[in-house]
Amino acid sequence: MERMSNLLEFPEAGCGSESRDVNRALNVLLVEDSEDEAMLVEAMLSGAGPFHLRWATNLTAGLEHVMAGGVDVVLLDLGLPDGKGPDSFYRMSRAAGQVPIVVLTGDGSSSTEMAVRGRGAEDVLVKQQIGTNDLVRAILEASRGRVKKARGSRYGRVIGFVGAKGGVGATSLVLNVAGAMAQMKHSSLAVELPDAPSGFALHLGRPFAPLMQRWIDLPPRDIDAEALDRYLVRMPFGADVLFGPQSADPFVEGVSGRAASAINAGAERFDFVLVDIGTKPTNTAWEGISACDFLVLVADREPTSIQAAKRWLQWFQLKGLGADGIGTVVVNRSGLPTTMSMQQVAREIGCPLVGVIPSAGEHMAHASTRQEILLQWKPDNLSSVSLMDTAVRLSARRVEPIAH
Repeated sequence: MERMSNLLEFPEAGCGSESRDVNRALNVLLVEDSEDEAMLVEAMLSGAGPFHLRWATNLTAGLEHVMAGGVDVVLLDLGLPDGKGPDSFYRMSRAAGQVPIVVLTGDGSSSTEMAVRGRGAEDVLVKQQIGTNDLVRAILEASRGRVKKARGSRYGRVIGFVGAKGGVGATSLVLNVAGAMAQMKHSSLAVELPDAPSGFALHLGRPFAPLMQRWIDLPPRDIDAEALDRYLVRMPFGADVLFGPQSADPFVEGVSGRAASAINAGAERFDFVLVDIGTKPTNTAWEGISACDFLVLVADREPTSIQAAKRWLQWFQLKGLGADGIGTVVVNRSGLPTTMSMQQVAREIGCPLVGVIPSAGEHMAHASTRQEILLQWKPDNLSSVSLMDTAVRLSARRVEPIAH
Protein backbone atom coordinates (compact mmCIF):
# COMPACT_ATOMS: atom_id res chain seq x y z
CA MET A 1 0.00 0.00 0.00
CA GLU A 2 1.37 3.40 -0.95
CA ARG A 3 1.40 5.96 1.80
CA MET A 4 -0.86 9.00 1.46
CA SER A 5 -0.75 9.27 -2.32
CA ASN A 6 -2.63 6.06 -3.08
CA LEU A 7 -6.40 6.01 -2.79
CA LEU A 8 -7.44 2.43 -2.17
CA GLU A 9 -10.85 1.69 -3.62
CA PHE A 10 -13.05 -1.19 -2.53
CA PRO A 11 -16.23 -2.51 -4.14
CA GLU A 12 -19.60 -1.74 -2.63
CA ALA A 13 -20.84 -4.59 -0.49
CA GLY A 14 -24.31 -3.80 0.76
CA CYS A 15 -23.47 -1.98 3.97
CA GLY A 16 -25.46 1.09 2.99
CA SER A 17 -26.65 3.65 5.56
CA GLU A 18 -29.85 5.63 5.69
CA SER A 19 -27.77 8.63 6.73
CA ARG A 20 -25.76 9.05 3.57
CA ASP A 21 -25.73 8.41 -0.19
CA VAL A 22 -24.92 4.71 -0.48
CA ASN A 23 -23.50 5.29 -3.98
CA ARG A 24 -20.69 7.46 -2.61
CA ALA A 25 -17.72 5.79 -1.00
CA LEU A 26 -16.62 6.97 2.44
CA ASN A 27 -13.20 8.63 2.49
CA VAL A 28 -11.39 7.09 5.46
CA LEU A 29 -8.05 8.42 6.68
CA LEU A 30 -5.93 5.93 8.63
CA VAL A 31 -3.19 7.50 10.77
CA GLU A 32 -0.95 4.59 11.75
CA ASP A 33 2.87 4.14 11.82
CA SER A 34 2.88 0.33 11.60
CA GLU A 35 2.76 -1.05 8.08
CA ASP A 36 1.52 -4.41 9.39
CA GLU A 37 -1.38 -2.73 11.19
CA ALA A 38 -2.20 -0.63 8.13
CA MET A 39 -2.27 -3.70 5.91
CA LEU A 40 -4.57 -5.41 8.39
CA VAL A 41 -7.02 -2.49 8.26
CA GLU A 42 -6.84 -2.57 4.46
CA ALA A 43 -7.64 -6.28 4.48
CA MET A 44 -10.60 -5.78 6.83
CA LEU A 45 -12.14 -3.04 4.70
CA SER A 46 -11.45 -4.71 1.37
CA GLY A 47 -14.79 -5.94 0.11
CA ALA A 48 -16.57 -4.89 3.31
CA GLY A 49 -18.20 -1.79 1.85
CA PRO A 50 -17.74 1.36 -0.26
CA PHE A 51 -14.58 2.75 1.36
CA HIS A 52 -11.69 4.82 0.01
CA LEU A 53 -8.74 4.40 2.36
CA ARG A 54 -5.72 6.66 2.70
CA TRP A 55 -2.81 6.02 5.02
CA ALA A 56 -0.70 8.58 6.88
CA THR A 57 2.31 7.19 8.75
CA ASN A 58 2.55 9.93 11.37
CA LEU A 59 0.41 12.52 13.10
CA THR A 60 1.87 15.49 11.22
CA ALA A 61 0.94 14.00 7.84
CA GLY A 62 -2.50 13.07 9.17
CA LEU A 63 -3.15 16.60 10.42
CA GLU A 64 -2.16 18.07 7.06
CA HIS A 65 -4.42 15.68 5.20
CA VAL A 66 -7.51 16.18 7.36
CA MET A 67 -7.14 19.97 7.20
CA ALA A 68 -7.01 19.76 3.40
CA GLY A 69 -10.59 18.42 3.46
CA GLY A 70 -12.33 15.51 1.82
CA VAL A 71 -12.12 13.16 4.82
CA ASP A 72 -15.30 11.55 6.17
CA VAL A 73 -13.86 9.52 9.06
CA VAL A 74 -10.43 9.38 10.74
CA LEU A 75 -9.00 6.15 12.16
CA LEU A 76 -6.35 7.35 14.61
CA ASP A 77 -3.65 5.28 16.31
CA LEU A 78 -2.60 6.70 19.69
CA GLY A 79 0.97 5.39 19.53
CA LEU A 80 2.60 7.48 16.79
CA PRO A 81 6.22 8.63 16.49
CA ASP A 82 5.19 12.29 16.81
CA GLY A 83 2.10 11.88 19.01
CA LYS A 84 1.50 9.66 22.02
CA GLY A 85 -1.66 8.89 23.94
CA PRO A 86 -4.67 11.20 24.40
CA ASP A 87 -2.63 14.27 23.41
CA SER A 88 -2.47 13.03 19.81
CA PHE A 89 -6.26 12.74 19.82
CA TYR A 90 -6.68 16.28 21.13
CA ARG A 91 -4.45 17.63 18.34
CA MET A 92 -6.31 15.68 15.68
CA SER A 93 -9.68 16.69 17.12
CA ARG A 94 -8.82 20.39 16.87
CA ALA A 95 -7.70 19.97 13.25
CA ALA A 96 -10.58 17.70 12.22
CA GLY A 97 -13.42 19.97 13.38
CA GLN A 98 -16.66 18.09 12.65
CA VAL A 99 -14.89 15.09 11.08
CA PRO A 100 -15.51 12.12 13.43
CA ILE A 101 -12.54 10.23 14.88
CA VAL A 102 -12.42 6.53 15.74
CA VAL A 103 -9.47 5.78 18.00
CA LEU A 104 -7.34 2.63 17.54
CA THR A 105 -5.20 1.79 20.53
CA GLY A 106 -3.06 -0.99 21.89
CA ASP A 107 -3.65 0.40 25.37
CA GLY A 108 -6.89 -1.02 26.69
CA SER A 109 -6.81 1.00 29.91
CA SER A 110 -10.05 2.63 31.00
CA SER A 111 -8.26 5.91 31.77
CA THR A 112 -7.10 6.29 28.17
CA GLU A 113 -10.52 5.40 26.83
CA MET A 114 -12.32 7.83 29.14
CA ALA A 115 -9.86 10.60 28.31
CA VAL A 116 -10.54 10.47 24.57
CA ARG A 117 -14.25 9.65 24.83
CA GLY A 118 -14.64 12.65 27.12
CA ARG A 119 -13.20 14.86 24.40
CA GLY A 120 -15.51 13.53 21.69
CA ALA A 121 -14.03 10.34 20.22
CA GLU A 122 -16.78 8.53 18.33
CA ASP A 123 -15.47 5.13 19.35
CA VAL A 124 -12.40 3.46 20.88
CA LEU A 125 -11.26 0.11 19.48
CA VAL A 126 -8.52 -1.99 21.10
CA LYS A 127 -6.30 -3.31 18.31
CA GLN A 128 -5.95 -6.81 19.71
CA GLN A 129 -9.75 -7.15 19.85
CA ILE A 130 -10.80 -5.56 16.55
CA GLY A 131 -12.79 -7.66 14.09
CA THR A 132 -13.98 -6.64 10.63
CA ASN A 133 -17.56 -6.14 11.83
CA ASP A 134 -16.39 -3.95 14.72
CA LEU A 135 -14.32 -1.74 12.42
CA VAL A 136 -16.99 -1.37 9.75
CA ARG A 137 -19.68 -0.65 12.35
CA ALA A 138 -17.54 2.03 14.01
CA ILE A 139 -16.83 3.76 10.70
CA LEU A 140 -20.45 3.72 9.57
CA GLU A 141 -21.83 4.90 12.92
CA ALA A 142 -19.29 7.73 13.01
CA SER A 143 -20.31 8.74 9.48
CA ARG A 144 -24.01 8.71 10.36
CA GLY A 145 -23.39 11.05 13.28
CA ARG A 146 -21.56 13.50 11.04
CA VAL A 147 -24.30 13.55 8.40
CA LYS A 148 -26.93 14.26 11.06
CA LYS A 149 -24.91 17.26 12.21
CA ALA A 150 -24.51 18.53 8.66
CA ARG A 151 -28.24 18.32 8.07
CA GLY A 152 -28.97 20.30 11.21
CA SER A 153 -31.27 17.62 12.60
CA ARG A 154 -31.14 16.34 16.15
CA TYR A 155 -27.65 15.09 16.87
CA GLY A 156 -26.92 15.99 20.50
CA ARG A 157 -27.13 13.20 23.05
CA VAL A 158 -29.94 13.35 25.60
CA ILE A 159 -29.30 11.95 29.07
CA GLY A 160 -32.12 11.75 31.59
CA PHE A 161 -31.62 11.68 35.37
CA VAL A 162 -34.27 9.98 37.51
CA GLY A 163 -34.17 10.36 41.28
CA ALA A 164 -35.09 7.06 42.92
CA LYS A 165 -36.88 9.18 45.51
CA GLY A 166 -36.82 12.75 46.77
CA GLY A 167 -33.62 13.96 48.37
CA VAL A 168 -31.09 11.75 46.58
CA GLY A 169 -29.54 14.72 44.75
CA ALA A 170 -30.57 14.13 41.13
CA THR A 171 -31.02 17.87 40.51
CA SER A 172 -27.56 18.64 41.91
CA LEU A 173 -26.14 15.88 39.72
CA VAL A 174 -27.77 17.26 36.57
CA LEU A 175 -26.40 20.77 37.13
CA ASN A 176 -22.91 19.63 38.08
CA VAL A 177 -22.65 17.21 35.14
CA ALA A 178 -23.80 20.02 32.83
CA GLY A 179 -21.04 22.22 34.26
CA ALA A 180 -18.47 19.43 33.90
CA MET A 181 -19.38 18.91 30.26
CA ALA A 182 -19.03 22.65 29.65
CA GLN A 183 -15.53 22.42 31.14
CA MET A 184 -14.81 19.62 28.65
CA LYS A 185 -15.76 22.07 25.85
CA HIS A 186 -19.08 20.36 25.13
CA SER A 187 -22.07 22.63 24.72
CA SER A 188 -24.56 21.50 27.36
CA LEU A 189 -28.15 22.29 28.31
CA ALA A 190 -29.85 21.35 31.59
CA VAL A 191 -33.63 20.99 31.26
CA GLU A 192 -36.41 20.76 33.85
CA LEU A 193 -39.75 19.20 33.02
CA PRO A 194 -42.80 21.50 32.98
CA ASP A 195 -44.96 19.69 35.54
CA ALA A 196 -43.28 20.82 38.77
CA PRO A 197 -41.85 24.08 40.14
CA SER A 198 -38.21 24.77 39.44
CA GLY A 199 -35.74 22.82 41.54
CA PHE A 200 -32.91 24.40 39.53
CA ALA A 201 -33.88 27.86 40.76
CA LEU A 202 -33.92 26.70 44.36
CA HIS A 203 -30.63 24.83 44.04
CA LEU A 204 -28.88 27.78 42.42
CA GLY A 205 -30.27 30.25 44.93
CA ARG A 206 -32.07 32.15 42.18
CA PRO A 207 -35.32 33.89 43.21
CA PHE A 208 -38.34 33.07 41.12
CA ALA A 209 -39.31 36.63 40.18
CA PRO A 210 -36.41 37.60 37.85
CA LEU A 211 -36.73 34.39 35.83
CA MET A 212 -39.36 35.19 33.24
CA GLN A 213 -39.44 31.65 31.85
CA ARG A 214 -42.81 30.78 30.36
CA TRP A 215 -41.78 28.34 27.64
CA ILE A 216 -44.43 25.99 29.02
CA ASP A 217 -47.07 28.34 27.57
CA LEU A 218 -45.92 27.62 24.01
CA PRO A 219 -47.80 25.07 21.90
CA PRO A 220 -45.54 22.03 21.34
CA ARG A 221 -45.46 22.63 17.56
CA ASP A 222 -43.95 26.09 18.17
CA ILE A 223 -41.08 24.87 20.36
CA ASP A 224 -38.09 24.66 18.05
CA ALA A 225 -34.41 25.53 18.48
CA GLU A 226 -34.96 29.19 17.54
CA ALA A 227 -37.92 29.64 19.89
CA LEU A 228 -36.09 27.91 22.71
CA ASP A 229 -33.24 30.44 22.57
CA ARG A 230 -35.46 33.11 24.11
CA TYR A 231 -35.94 31.05 27.28
CA LEU A 232 -32.42 29.82 27.94
CA VAL A 233 -30.30 31.20 30.77
CA ARG A 234 -26.51 30.99 30.45
CA MET A 235 -25.05 30.14 33.86
CA PRO A 236 -21.62 31.22 35.17
CA PHE A 237 -20.46 27.59 35.11
CA GLY A 238 -20.75 27.51 31.31
CA ALA A 239 -23.95 25.53 30.73
CA ASP A 240 -27.33 26.81 29.58
CA VAL A 241 -30.41 26.11 31.68
CA LEU A 242 -34.08 25.78 30.73
CA PHE A 243 -35.89 26.43 33.99
CA GLY A 244 -39.19 24.81 34.92
CA PRO A 245 -42.26 26.75 36.08
CA GLN A 246 -41.48 29.72 38.30
CA SER A 247 -44.43 29.07 40.53
CA ALA A 248 -45.10 27.27 43.79
CA ASP A 249 -48.09 25.59 42.14
CA PRO A 250 -46.85 22.30 40.66
CA PHE A 251 -49.93 21.79 38.50
CA VAL A 252 -49.56 22.99 34.93
CA GLU A 253 -52.38 22.31 32.52
CA GLY A 254 -51.91 21.08 28.98
CA VAL A 255 -48.20 20.27 29.16
CA SER A 256 -48.41 17.16 26.98
CA GLY A 257 -45.86 17.27 24.17
CA ARG A 258 -43.96 20.29 25.46
CA ALA A 259 -41.24 18.32 27.25
CA ALA A 260 -40.37 16.21 24.21
CA SER A 261 -40.47 19.25 21.92
CA ALA A 262 -38.12 21.22 24.18
CA ILE A 263 -35.70 18.31 24.58
CA ASN A 264 -35.56 17.62 20.85
CA ALA A 265 -35.12 21.32 20.08
CA GLY A 266 -32.25 21.46 22.57
CA ALA A 267 -30.61 18.43 20.97
CA GLU A 268 -30.49 20.25 17.63
CA ARG A 269 -28.23 22.89 19.11
CA PHE A 270 -26.33 21.36 22.05
CA ASP A 271 -23.86 18.49 22.25
CA PHE A 272 -25.58 17.23 25.41
CA VAL A 273 -29.04 17.79 26.84
CA LEU A 274 -29.32 16.74 30.48
CA VAL A 275 -32.89 16.29 31.68
CA ASP A 276 -34.00 16.35 35.31
CA ILE A 277 -36.83 13.81 35.06
CA GLY A 278 -37.84 14.10 38.70
CA THR A 279 -38.85 11.47 41.26
CA LYS A 280 -42.42 10.56 40.23
CA PRO A 281 -43.50 8.32 37.31
CA THR A 282 -45.85 10.82 35.68
CA ASN A 283 -46.93 11.04 32.05
CA THR A 284 -44.61 14.01 31.60
CA ALA A 285 -41.75 12.02 33.13
CA TRP A 286 -42.34 9.25 30.62
CA GLU A 287 -42.46 11.80 27.82
CA GLY A 288 -39.04 13.05 28.89
CA ILE A 289 -37.65 9.54 29.34
CA SER A 290 -38.82 8.54 25.87
CA ALA A 291 -36.74 11.37 24.37
CA CYS A 292 -33.54 10.21 26.10
CA ASP A 293 -30.65 8.30 24.57
CA PHE A 294 -29.41 7.17 27.98
CA LEU A 295 -31.01 7.12 31.40
CA VAL A 296 -29.33 7.56 34.80
CA LEU A 297 -31.09 6.20 37.88
CA VAL A 298 -29.81 8.12 40.92
CA ALA A 299 -30.01 6.25 44.23
CA ASP A 300 -28.64 6.54 47.75
CA ARG A 301 -27.16 3.54 49.60
CA GLU A 302 -29.92 3.41 52.20
CA PRO A 303 -32.63 0.68 51.93
CA THR A 304 -35.66 2.83 51.05
CA SER A 305 -33.78 4.45 48.19
CA ILE A 306 -32.68 1.06 46.87
CA GLN A 307 -36.27 -0.22 46.95
CA ALA A 308 -37.52 2.92 45.22
CA ALA A 309 -34.90 2.46 42.48
CA LYS A 310 -36.02 -1.14 41.96
CA ARG A 311 -39.62 0.06 41.57
CA TRP A 312 -38.48 2.53 38.89
CA LEU A 313 -36.81 -0.31 36.99
CA GLN A 314 -40.03 -2.31 37.18
CA TRP A 315 -41.91 0.67 35.75
CA PHE A 316 -39.36 0.96 32.93
CA GLN A 317 -39.87 -2.72 32.10
CA LEU A 318 -43.65 -2.31 32.06
CA LYS A 319 -43.19 0.57 29.63
CA GLY A 320 -41.00 -1.60 27.41
CA LEU A 321 -37.77 0.28 28.06
CA GLY A 322 -34.68 -1.83 27.36
CA ALA A 323 -32.03 -2.26 30.06
CA ASP A 324 -29.12 -1.49 27.71
CA GLY A 325 -29.57 2.27 27.95
CA ILE A 326 -29.83 2.58 31.74
CA GLY A 327 -27.12 3.03 34.38
CA THR A 328 -27.03 3.73 38.11
CA VAL A 329 -25.24 6.57 39.87
CA VAL A 330 -24.96 5.79 43.57
CA VAL A 331 -24.66 8.71 45.99
CA ASN A 332 -23.95 8.77 49.70
CA ARG A 333 -26.14 11.62 50.92
CA SER A 334 -27.88 10.00 53.86
CA GLY A 335 -24.69 9.37 55.83
CA LEU A 336 -26.26 6.30 57.41
CA PRO A 337 -23.84 3.46 58.22
CA THR A 338 -24.03 0.52 55.84
CA THR A 339 -21.91 -2.48 54.96
CA MET A 340 -22.97 -2.38 51.29
CA SER A 341 -20.44 -1.16 48.76
CA MET A 342 -21.48 1.01 45.83
CA GLN A 343 -21.16 -1.96 43.49
CA GLN A 344 -23.34 -4.06 45.80
CA VAL A 345 -26.00 -1.33 45.76
CA ALA A 346 -25.98 -1.31 41.95
CA ARG A 347 -26.24 -5.11 41.84
CA GLU A 348 -29.11 -5.04 44.35
CA ILE A 349 -30.94 -2.51 42.21
CA GLY A 350 -30.20 -4.55 39.08
CA CYS A 351 -28.58 -1.80 37.02
CA PRO A 352 -24.91 -1.26 36.00
CA LEU A 353 -22.92 1.28 38.04
CA VAL A 354 -21.85 4.29 35.97
CA GLY A 355 -21.03 6.80 38.72
CA VAL A 356 -20.20 7.10 42.42
CA ILE A 357 -20.64 10.41 44.28
CA PRO A 358 -19.36 10.73 47.87
CA SER A 359 -21.25 12.78 50.44
CA ALA A 360 -20.89 16.54 50.11
CA GLY A 361 -24.12 17.90 51.63
CA GLU A 362 -22.54 20.80 53.51
CA HIS A 363 -20.45 21.89 50.56
CA MET A 364 -23.46 21.61 48.25
CA ALA A 365 -25.43 23.89 50.57
CA HIS A 366 -22.64 26.47 50.67
CA ALA A 367 -22.35 26.40 46.89
CA SER A 368 -26.09 27.03 46.59
CA THR A 369 -25.91 30.12 48.81
CA ARG A 370 -23.27 31.45 46.39
CA GLN A 371 -25.53 30.71 43.38
CA GLU A 372 -22.93 28.21 42.20
CA ILE A 373 -22.55 24.47 41.67
CA LEU A 374 -20.14 22.43 43.75
CA LEU A 375 -17.86 21.76 40.77
CA GLN A 376 -17.49 25.51 40.30
CA TRP A 377 -16.99 26.44 43.96
CA LYS A 378 -14.80 23.55 45.18
CA PRO A 379 -13.30 21.92 42.04
CA ASP A 380 -10.69 19.96 44.05
CA ASN A 381 -13.22 18.50 46.47
CA LEU A 382 -13.45 14.68 46.31
CA SER A 383 -17.11 14.90 45.32
CA SER A 384 -16.25 17.38 42.56
CA VAL A 385 -13.61 15.02 41.18
CA SER A 386 -16.18 12.20 41.26
CA LEU A 387 -18.71 14.40 39.46
CA MET A 388 -16.18 15.14 36.73
CA ASP A 389 -15.36 11.44 36.37
CA THR A 390 -19.06 10.66 36.06
CA ALA A 391 -19.51 13.37 33.42
CA VAL A 392 -16.60 11.98 31.40
CA ARG A 393 -18.11 8.50 31.53
CA LEU A 394 -21.58 9.75 30.54
CA SER A 395 -20.20 11.84 27.69
CA ALA A 396 -18.78 8.75 26.00
CA ARG A 397 -20.59 7.60 22.90
CA ARG A 398 -21.10 4.25 24.56
CA VAL A 399 -21.38 4.48 28.33
CA GLU A 400 -19.35 1.75 29.98
CA PRO A 401 -20.09 0.61 33.56
CA ILE A 402 -17.49 0.96 36.30
CA ALA A 403 -15.50 -2.27 36.57
CA HIS A 404 -16.12 -4.50 39.58
